[in-house]
Amino acid sequence: MKILFIGDISARPGREVVKKYLEDNRIKYDFVIANCENSAHGEGITDQIAEDLYSYGIDCLTSGNDIWKKKEAFDLLNSENRLIRPLNYPDYYPGKGYTIIEKNNLKFLVLNLIGKTYMTGDILNPFRVIQNWFNEHSSLEYDYSFIDFHAEATSEKLSLGYMLDGRVDFIAGSHTHVQTNDARILPSGRTMYITDAGMSGSLNSVLWVKKEIAIEKNLTPYVFSHFEVEEEKPWIMSGVEFIIDNKARNVNTINFILN
Repeated sequence: MKILFIGDISARPGREVVKKYLEDNRIKYDFVIANCENSAHGEGITDQIAEDLYSYGIDCLTSGNDIWKKKEAFDLLNSENRLIRPLNYPDYYPGKGYTIIEKNNLKFLVLNLIGKTYMTGDILNPFRVIQNWFNEHSSLEYDYSFIDFHAEATSEKLSLGYMLDGRVDFIAGSHTHVQTNDARILPSGRTMYITDAGMSGSLNSVLWVKKEIAIEKNLTPYVFSHFEVEEEKPWIMSGVEFIIDNKARNVNTINFILN
C-alpha cells in the first residue's frame, strides 16, 4: 500500500505542478492527501479550486492558519467531508479537525493539527487536544491513521511525533514550505514521520512569494506593500510517500520539477 502526502499547494503554479504529477503517477497510490491552505493565490481555498484538486485525484485536503483567508471556505468546511481544518481550533470555528474516508475497502483516518509556537489566533494546545481526542475516540474504527501537523517549530513537530509514536501510522509536517531531510520510521516501528513535506509551487520563490518582494520586506519593512505570487517556472511539487509492503514500512521524499 502506498499513500502520498503533498506539501502546501501554493497558488496556480502549485496546482498546475500537482495536476501534472498526478496525471502521470496517480495510479501508483492507494490514497492521496494534500495541504491546500495556500491554493487560492497563496491564501485560502475556493469552492472551484477544491473541486479542481479533487478532480486531480486528491482524496482529502488538510489545511492550517490560512484556511480562514477566503470566507467561502467556511461553508465548504461545514459541508465537505474531504476538507478539514486543524483540530485544535475551538469548536466554534467552522468545520472539523478529522475525517474518515473509505477507499478500496480501507478506512483512512486523517487528522489536522496546528502548532502554537510562533503562531497567532485561538489555538489550543495541540498535544493536549490530540491526546484527549484519542482517549475519547478509542472505539473509532479505521485501518490507517495520518496526521498533518501544520507548525513552525521543528522541535514542536518532533515532540508530537515521539508522543504519538506507535499510536498513528503516518505523521507529516507542513507550513514552513521547506522539505526536511529527516523522513524516518520512529522507534516503535509503526509510525512513519517527516518534519515538513515541503511546498508545491514556484521553485525560485520565497514560500510562493516573488523573491524580490520578500527581499524588499526584509530590507525595508516600513515601506513594504503587499505580496505577489511568483508564477515563473520551474515549478516544484514536494511531498512524501508512505509505503507498507508485506508489513515492512518505508518513507520516500518526492521533489518533482516541471520546467
